[in-house]
Amino acid sequence: MAPTKDQIKKYYSQALGRCLDAYARLDEKEWGKKASDRWTAKDYLAHLVISQEELHNVLICQFLGGETANLPGFAWGPWLAKAVGGALVAVLALHLYYAGYWGKAPGPEDPWVRGLAEHLTKTNAKFYGAYWCPHCVEQKELFGASVKRIPYVECSPSGPSAPQATECKEKDIKGYPTWIINGARYTGLVGLDALAQHSNYKYPQEGNP
Repeated sequence: MAPTKDQIKKYYSQALGRCLDAYARLDEKEWGKKASDRWTAKDYLAHLVISQEELHNVLICQFLGGETANLPGFAWGPWLAKAVGGALVAVLALHLYYAGYWGKAPGPEDPWVRGLAEHLTKTNAKFYGAYWCPHCVEQKELFGASVKRIPYVECSPSGPSAPQATECKEKDIKGYPTWIINGARYTGLVGLDALAQHSNYKYPQEGNP
C-alpha cells in the first residue's frame, strides 16, 4: 500500500527536521569534529542530503505533485525501508555523537576527577543537559573516563523540537548545561575546580586512601 502525501510530509518533517535542527547548532569546531572513525558531522549531513537526491527522489516529486509514481520495477516497500533506514541512521549517529558515545577511547580514571563525580552524585547535585548541545558535550569531556559517574539528566531525549523532559520542566531549566548544586544554579560550562568549590568537594574523602 502506497503512503499518503501527508504521511510522507510528516515523516520528512520529523526525521529530517530533527537532524537539521541539531546540525544548525554546530559551531565551526564541532562541524569538523570526528563523529566516528570515518565521518565528521559535516560528512553525515552531506550523506543525508545526497541520499535524498538520488533517483528515488523523482518519485517523491511525482507523488507530492499528484501524479502517478512511474518508474519501471519500483515498489514503495523497499524504497521506504531504504529511505527511513538511512534517515534513522543519521538521527542515531547524531544522537550518539552528542551523547558522547563516539570519540576517543577513555583512558584510566583520574582519582581526583572520579572522586568529584562520585561526590556530586552523593550530594544530589544535578547536571541538566541535552545530547545535541555542544557545551554539554564539552562539560562531559571534562570528566574523561569518569563521565559515567556524573549525575546527568537528559532534558531533550526526543530532540530540540520536542517537549522538554518532565524533571527539567519541574526544575525550570532554561539553558544547557545547567548545574544545581546545594540549591544553587549554575548555567553554562563549569570547570572542574569550580564544581569542586561549589559542592565543597575535598580530596581525599574521609575513609578513602
